Amino acid sequence: MKSGAAPLALPPDAGKGKQAVIVAAQWHAPIMEALIAGARETLQQHGMAPKDIHVVRVPGSFELPFGVQKALGWMDGQKPLIVVALGCIIRGETPHFHYIARTVTDALMRLSLKYDVPVGYGLLTTDTLAQAEARATPDNNKGREAAEAALALTLLKPLT
Repeated sequence: MKSGAAPLALPPDAGKGKQAVIVAAQWHAPIMEALIAGARETLQQHGMAPKDIHVVRVPGSFELPFGVQKALGWMDGQKPLIVVALGCIIRGETPHFHYIARTVTDALMRLSLKYDVPVGYGLLTTDTLAQAEARATPDNNKGREAAEAALALTLLKPLT
């Protein structure tokens, strides 16, 4: 099922001269590989050089904020930076799902604001594996959407 979200209207060179870090969980590997591919393709389609796209893998979604924080410290600061955080949490029989989803979401927002770096949010939170797979297809890829959102934030201009 598609979200109904159309691709953002970004200029073709929105990523030119910028660097990105894709921080991705390792759980649900086929889904994560599809999300990473969607994010990478989107960044390149908008002018980002392949050498400026870095992928950092963390064990699971809970570790995404730590991976993002470390990646922010590794970057050289020579080029504007964006981060794309990708993970997948599938509801189980315990409240674990809710704790992880809320904690990760809050931490990613805090890091974005603290470091003044756009963090594209690509954390899938689904009831079933099939729902997660449906969000990691070429036509409906949340990795693509997270990369687009982060790129769009780099285009914000001061109010005049």
